[in-house]
Amino acid sequence: MLAIIIPYIKLFFFEETLRSLANQTDKRFNVYIGDDCSPENCSEVVAKYSNSLSIKYHKFENNLGSHSLVSQWMRCYSLIGDEEWVMFLGDDDLLSENCVEEFYKCLPEVELLNINIIRYSSIIINETSTFISHHYKFPLVERTTTAYINKAKRKSRASLTEHIFKCIAFEKVGFIDMPEAWHSDDLIILEISNYNTIYTINSATAYIRYSNLSVSGNQSNVEGKYKATLTFLRFLIGFKMEYFSKRERFYVIWYYFKKLKNYRKLTFFNAMIIIILLLKNLFNFKTFLRHSQDLRISTNF
Repeated sequence: MLAIIIPYIKLFFFEETLRSLANQTDKRFNVYIGDDCSPENCSEVVAKYSNSLSIKYHKFENNLGSHSLVSQWMRCYSLIGDEEWVMFLGDDDLLSENCVEEFYKCLPEVELLNINIIRYSSIIINETSTFISHHYKFPLVERTTTAYINKAKRKSRASLTEHIFKCIAFEKVGFIDMPEAWHSDDLIILEISNYNTIYTINSATAYIRYSNLSVSGNQSNVEGKYKATLTFLRFLIGFKMEYFSKRERFYVIWYYFKKLKNYRKLTFFNAMIIIILLLKNLFNFKTFLRHSQDLRISTNF
């Protein structure tokens, strides 16, 4: 069975989200709404769809999302029952009507391949639900390290909404808290897959809302996103380079240099470490791994 979690805070697009679930051609899923003590009452909308959806609604007594989105996501996860797969759907995002149907169609192959994460193709939409991107489709099976590199190069995209996670694997990892939850989705994808593979459903689509009300579209939290990006890249370089190919390692290191420069955080010490890492990556992988650990001292993991 599939659990679809909606961490709720905003009412504006919420009914559209529930409508997209009510329109699913396969109803084998339960909806769990975790209300982050929102000032925007959604009870009427929930009641409207309670007959067409299996909904469990819970309003938390305190707001966590303004301090830690990840903490809000995790307490929402605690609401689910004995489902084997879980999806975190944004309260402003939408699913095509065949998403659940296609999930069950591919499930036997996913389990045969022992894959812990499934993703849908995706399209970015704006406040009026107009498409503002092309239709992102992906290889049927892809290494998650490659998927992240393609995202960093802006050849691809990824967010939390369009992914479904195997619960037993999710519970071993959980979310890692980052400022503004920035890159927490990238980390959970990499960690749950154990830096291995992800399965794609291109025959169904998740519609990801980009607006001033969303974390991605909100420009008031730029400094927190900068901090999260640097922390995330230091974590990859300091702890996880063994899972990346030589070419991928080169790009992650170069990308870290680029972000340090863009954020005006590039120091002589950082520049020397980056040069050493690039040279060691080119010639000697074992010594590269030893030198990559130098970045661990500045990473809060």
